[in-house]
Amino acid sequence: MGKWVYLIDAWTDREEDKKRGRFNPVLSVGEETLRPLLNQCSGEAGAAYDRLPALYLTGIVRNILYLGLPREQAQRFAPKEAKS
Repeated sequence: MGKWVYLIDAWTDREEDKKRGRFNPVLSVGEETLRPLLNQCSGEAGAAYDRLPALYLTGIVRNILYLGLPREQAQRFAPKEAKS
């Protein structure tokens, strides 16, 4: 999940980083490249979670993995007009 957070944050910061000349790992890739990578990261996190024995707060973690990450990803890739 850490990779997913890092990449989605980099996507969000890309315009500002480009303007200021800062390093950003997703400056040279487009949405069509990044989306599958994000999906892979969240899928791997979900698969790893599903292999764990039942834990405390499983509902919260499951909601984050299976509802929160996809919803956040959709919002980050939404056209700017749709975000307001």
